Amino acid sequence: SYRKALEADSSYKPAAECLSIVLTDIGTSLKLAGNTQEGIQKYYDAIKIDPHYAPAYYNLG
Repeated sequence: SYRKALEADSSYKPAAECLSIVLTDIGTSLKLAGNTQEGIQKYYDAIKIDPHYAPAYYNLG
């Protein structure tokens, strides 16, 4: 998994990018299902992993 790759090497950029994509997608799904706060938290999780992942910021508004 991407998390395991980052545990092994926290500087492995491809894993951080992919995990941020996944978390942002999960966040969007949660928001669409009516779980807005949980979705927003996933966006923040994505930003914590990859501070340069623009779609997570965009989805926060």
